[in-house]
Amino acid sequence: MEQKAEVLFSVLDYIEMNLCNEITQNECADAVHYSLSGLQKMFRYVFNISIGEYITKRRVSVASREILEGNSITDIAYKYGYGSPEAFTRAFRRVWGINPSEFRKTCRFSEIYPKIDRIECKEDKGEIFMAKRFDISELYDKLKASMGNYVIAFDTCCLSDINSNFGSKAGDAVIAECMRRIDATTDDTMMMFRVGGDEFAVVTQYTDSDSACDFAKRVLSHNGETIDADGYELEVSMRAGVSKLDNTTKNYNLLFEKINNIISDDPEKLKID
Repeated sequence: MEQKAEVLFSVLDYIEMNLCNEITQNECADAVHYSLSGLQKMFRYVFNISIGEYITKRRVSVASREILEGNSITDIAYKYGYGSPEAFTRAFRRVWGINPSEFRKTCRFSEIYPKIDRIECKEDKGEIFMAKRFDISELYDKLKASMGNYVIAFDTCCLSDINSNFGSKAGDAVIAECMRRIDATTDDTMMMFRVGGDEFAVVTQYTDSDSACDFAKRVLSHNGETIDADGYELEVSMRAGVSKLDNTTKNYNLLFEKINNIISDDPEKLKID
């Protein structure tokens, strides 16, 4: 298991170091001394995404931050290996559902697809199983600096069913909609992070539970509203919970568990921890 996991982690690191360079799946396999077919199969099995899709989503995520920083969309397109601004826009729309120019005007949050982290790797009957967890080092640093304030956690309802019944593109559209709803409710004092496949955390400056709960309820007020998700009209709903940051969040390895535990089991109810 450790050898297979190390191959995957090495590929993730190789991709991260080459987001601004031309990179092929063959080059990824060569970099970790593994067969292309074997790597493709293992990558998709463990992460439920192809290598090519992962590269595109990571590039768009990193490029999104530069868009919000005011950099030229044309310069960004060429920096991340797209042959033209139009090609970049097509890739961007596939991930975010909107054009880069519209994104710049309406969004604060950029990390729609953070780097996959190496957490909860297990082996069963010779196969690797890994919960899709994202790199939350920036979130961890933000939490340590925000002790005494409230964090608000959200979880997308029924995402696995949506992916199974309607496809991953529909699931991606649902995730983007969830992030837009949260993002539209935040202000400049808040930071949002995607911490899992369908989970998000918002670090606030609120020191009282009433304000935190009001924020969560405003996001959840859109539950049940529908979107066009890859040609399907789907309802999008989230569950949520709020919790004051304390010493239990100082342990990086327990942070995922902390966030999961504060989320309500019922989208109609808000959990207060």
